[in-house]
Amino acid sequence: MRNRVGVEMPAVPTAISKEELREKIRNERRVELAFEDHRFWDVRRWMIAPETLGAPLRGVEITKISDEEFEYKPIEVEKRTFEPKMYLYPIPQADLNTTGWVQNPLW
Repeated sequence: MRNRVGVEMPAVPTAISKEELREKIRNERRVELAFEDHRFWDVRRWMIAPETLGAPLRGVEITKISDEEFEYKPIEVEKRTFEPKMYLYPIPQADLNTTGWVQNPLW
């Protein structure tokens, strides 16, 4: 991804810790794949969903003051939570009955 024609990405420093490199990679994926539906799965794979998907959904309230002036106020649109059980989906009861599988943990 980094060495494509027309894309000038900054070099990754060589003297960097494992955690710092991991954060750089995660941020790069977040930016590079922003509108390609990868984030949903990345946060689950990296087990960081409580910090990212459990945070409140924020928005902006825009108030028109005059034809040329607006006021922008950050607001909380919705409180969100992410519980550990949400890393896995529940298996439908009909599938459990026919396969003999056990339900995913916490469901």
